[in-house]
Amino acid sequence: MKKRLLIVLCLVLIVTSVALLAACNKFEQDPISGGDRTANVYSNGGFAVRQGEWLYFVNGYDSEAESNEFGAVLKNSICRVKMDEDGSVGNNPVKCVVPKQVYWTNTESGFAVYGNWIYYATPNYDKDRSGVASTTNLDFMRTSLDGTITQLIFTASSRSLQYWFMPTRIVVYSDSKISAIDFTALGETKSVTKVSKKVTTTQLDSNVTSIVFKQDTEWSPTQGASISDYIFYTKSVTGTEAYKNYNELYMMKYDGSNKKLLVSDMSFGDKNYTLTLNGGVLEGDNQMTLVYVKQYVEGSSTKYAGLFMNKVGLDFTFDKATEKCLTANVSSTSVTVYPVSYEKGVIVSSSDTYYLLDGNKSGEDVFGEENKVIGKASMSVNYVAINGDGNYYVYYGASSSVSTLFRINLEPDNGSSPNEDIVLEEKFLTSWLVFDFITIGDRTWVYYFDSDDYSYMHGYELSSFVGEKPSETELIGKMTSADKAAKDAAE
Repeated sequence: MKKRLLIVLCLVLIVTSVALLAACNKFEQDPISGGDRTANVYSNGGFAVRQGEWLYFVNGYDSEAESNEFGAVLKNSICRVKMDEDGSVGNNPVKCVVPKQVYWTNTESGFAVYGNWIYYATPNYDKDRSGVASTTNLDFMRTSLDGTITQLIFTASSRSLQYWFMPTRIVVYSDSKISAIDFTALGETKSVTKVSKKVTTTQLDSNVTSIVFKQDTEWSPTQGASISDYIFYTKSVTGTEAYKNYNELYMMKYDGSNKKLLVSDMSFGDKNYTLTLNGGVLEGDNQMTLVYVKQYVEGSSTKYAGLFMNKVGLDFTFDKATEKCLTANVSSTSVTVYPVSYEKGVIVSSSDTYYLLDGNKSGEDVFGEENKVIGKASMSVNYVAINGDGNYYVYYGASSSVSTLFRINLEPDNGSSPNEDIVLEEKFLTSWLVFDFITIGDRTWVYYFDSDDYSYMHGYELSSFVGEKPSETELIGKMTSADKAAKDAAE
């Protein structure tokens, strides 16, 4: 059987034939009730996604296998369950909608739900002519909410790509290039077991040095233009202009349209700068707040101007008058930050301590007690959310071997956690993805894989925490018969 290779422009993505397994794997299953294609979607891009009252989630974690036949997978599949008004799943039935192993290695990526479709990545174990199964290929696929239609969109040659699912494209960032896989013409009425010629791949830009692309925290099927449709990135300048020692900042819609140059040669007036994006946060449909380090060349030396933030809207302007200097005290472009908002500022790591920098007194020593948020060493900020009391809370845990989830109020002396509280103590699985958070209004849930419960997903509503950690959290997943039998025997 011939292998067809599609060479993506300057991007190492390889499309492979799936005919070896397609002959006995037609992506067929009976219709599955539930789901709401008209509902708003929350938290695309992780391992748990809400669509209206329905929670979609990766059903536990299992190490990669050598077989991934459609219909034969439950653990690591995508399941769905209806949530009750109190935020729990209770005894509601859990149904497997995507009976494939859903797994990826880039922790910045995840699965998504848009309208009638679930978009996901799954390992491809097709064998080559020598009978050796692939250990690197990754299939991008989608399945309808009722499970009756499943389509193979594209096969990539790496499981560690950084990618984002959007309603009509898959955006991929790899090897300093941004590409888009366009599946608009694929059709929605039948299953597709081979990569279709209707799926096209386009390189959107190259020489990319840093990128920020945040999926909408609340996506509506009827929403109009949104800043969440835009990729923000810097790219190096080559050719005759390279000697000027600056780079360019762009924003571009995920389909490659509306590409706008925001920062270029002498955009700041005083000198040329090279920007490195460190993060960003969406603030509604009309504003992206970017965090970045600026550096410049003086003589033969590279110097750092500091850590900055600025807001960009759908008017496609980057106004230097609204730029905030968070601190001039940086010596590297790789600053660990967690952006909160343009108004509140950014949580910044310095010497094993986290500080809140809001742009005030940036010329002074901002790394002092008055700005300290977390004083515990070797921590990582996992999430920041506004609770029903109107206060911002920071959730964090150890940088590795996480066994405790902490909470503290962002601003001292406010809220129910002005000092550090322990929210959860569990055996969190740390060999893959550790936490996923979903916020709807002023309610926030955390999801994780419980190593003590055969690595199935558990959930807890963080906004219900009032100072005493729960004795147990809710099992969300659906166990395989083997795991259930082992658990019953152990009990």
